[in-house]
Amino acid sequence: MSSQVILKQTYQLNTQQAAANKIIFDGYYGQLNTGDDAFVEVSAWGAETYWNTANNFFLAKSLPLIKHEASHFQKKIFTGQHVLEQLYQLINTNAVISSGGSTFEKPQKMLHIRNLSIIKKILIKNFKIGAIGVSLGPYKNASDEKSIIEYLKRLDFLALRDEHSYQLALSYQLPYKPVNAFDLAALLPRIYDHSKQSQRDYYQEKIIGVSACFFERYRGYTNLCNEERRTGYLKQLLLEVSKITNAKLRFFEFNGNSTVGDLQITASIIDFLKENKVSNVELIPYNPNINHIYNKVLECNLMISVRLHASMFACFGNVPFFLLEYHRKCSDFLESVGYKEAYRIGDGMQEIQKTIGQIISILEDPNRYTPPTKLENCKQKALMNFTSISL
Repeated sequence: MSSQVILKQTYQLNTQQAAANKIIFDGYYGQLNTGDDAFVEVSAWGAETYWNTANNFFLAKSLPLIKHEASHFQKKIFTGQHVLEQLYQLINTNAVISSGGSTFEKPQKMLHIRNLSIIKKILIKNFKIGAIGVSLGPYKNASDEKSIIEYLKRLDFLALRDEHSYQLALSYQLPYKPVNAFDLAALLPRIYDHSKQSQRDYYQEKIIGVSACFFERYRGYTNLCNEERRTGYLKQLLLEVSKITNAKLRFFEFNGNSTVGDLQITASIIDFLKENKVSNVELIPYNPNINHIYNKVLECNLMISVRLHASMFACFGNVPFFLLEYHRKCSDFLESVGYKEAYRIGDGMQEIQKTIGQIISILEDPNRYTPPTKLENCKQKALMNFTSISL
């Protein structure tokens, strides 16, 4: 029996065809990744605030601790349970929205929510399908790109988080106008009230936030030269800055996944530092409470990161930051926020003594730091993920 027949029969059995105002959110959720956790927080907040929906459903086995009501798959008891739950939720929802991240790189399997939602749209004309705060690509091949384009043409709306993806979407000649938006994480300051938070005391112990991650090996690359150079640069940078300032190095495990997480590389950097007699080190393990992690970032005097969202948390929390540009999305982010060109260290390519000098100067006097110039514009663009779309 085809998925279309299953969905149609299940729909006919449902007595509440006029479903409650509700959305299914599709993304990389429940994988112990703080950046993706932020998408859950912002999606739930934005849907309730701007679209008047509540208790929205996220396609995940678990969710982080967030401020707004949301639900997810129940604990699995039997094989196929989550497929049935997905079908039931699809029947009782007004829209399916892919929210946040790089989730448009390849076509999905037949029973993926994206394909099922297309079937529902054929049956129910006022049902909505869309995507907000997402990137397009990179694609493995032309066939994958063609499949993504065909899916995008079926959407009712598409809000992109970076300029490259926006221009790519324009080139696809979609039957609607894409929205030139921004990353959802830029909206976290609107959700978390830090008005009562005391100002950092720059005369006390300085704290440098650090967020490291592997990339090439997790993508299956055999050539790890860039990864090894990047990690070596970060190790040496932290060692030299520690010798001069004795600042506390606060390491963040932004991704707590046991297979593709940050603990291995973080532990190797900490071991390297301790071998070189750097002991003022702290580890903040992954925590599903996003507000807790956000607060810990805001306590830092400066952030040095490979993880994009560690720098993004710092950027929109007004913490000086330096980002290693291991991926195009990192470079796009820095250009979008108006990051000072002199601070850019590329993928660990800037002369290390220059970076050390900049970091020490900022630690000594935060007024020497030149903040990004386009933060307000990016916040307004991030809001367009919600304000430019009607459900």
